[in-house]
Amino acid sequence: MKVQGENNEISKLSPKIAAISLHFLTAIFITLVLIIFAGFREIGFDPDSPTYASIIQNIEFSNYIYFNFANMEPSFYFITYISHWLFNDVVRGTLLIYAILGVTLKIAGIYRLSHIPVLSIVFYLCYYYPLHELTQIRVGVASAIFLIAIPDIAGHNCRAYFIKTLLAILFHYQAVIMIPLYLILNAKLGKWFYFIIPIIGLFFYLINQSILNFILANIAVLNLFPSFLSYKIIFHIDLLQKGLFDYINVFNLYYLSALGLYYFCIININRFKFNID
Repeated sequence: MKVQGENNEISKLSPKIAAISLHFLTAIFITLVLIIFAGFREIGFDPDSPTYASIIQNIEFSNYIYFNFANMEPSFYFITYISHWLFNDVVRGTLLIYAILGVTLKIAGIYRLSHIPVLSIVFYLCYYYPLHELTQIRVGVASAIFLIAIPDIAGHNCRAYFIKTLLAILFHYQAVIMIPLYLILNAKLGKWFYFIIPIIGLFFYLINQSILNFILANIAVLNLFPSFLSYKIIFHIDLLQKGLFDYINVFNLYYLSALGLYYFCIININRFKFNID
């Protein structure tokens, strides 16, 4: 009777084990396909890869003094240096390493955080994958690190979160936004705060020229910022003045749909809450 009971328990566990194995194999397959596509895409397939190729090809790996850390993060030079020794094609190796990091961390984060991983992966493929892993590869890794840091916010694990924040900043300086974000998300602000954020953003969008004029009139203040931040701000202002940034119409169907989805989630936030510790 004891043996029969054990056999019944095993038979009950078998479908669960099979389902877990299927999910695991599916995650590995999706990860590999996305890494291969992003890592071996043709240079020029996306807007940023020709720029990256040009920068990498002009790096003098024997002269560390020429590394411009104001323009590019330390991780970029580290990855290109590793690629220089591991691959015959430094550009291809660099793109491949970024693809491995960005895709793997995001897929791992999705399977850890999402109740419906398949739906989350579809959303990732339709929006974030083309933007991050195929274009903004440094942002892609930094945002992936933020994704796996979300449980640290929910669990108030300050030390682990700020270690991940430091790593994200090493991949993209704009990840410094993760520092105040931790404080804001743990401040227990009501729904009103999240309701007004898009309204504030829209207000800044409508007066963007006035903001730019104010910054230009007080450009010396940027010297108070860390050099890597002031460099980025001045660099993007220069691009904006030269008309190299495309005009974004925030009132098109895409952005209005995203805004509608955002407010739907805020209104129904209690239905979506679950434990991610």
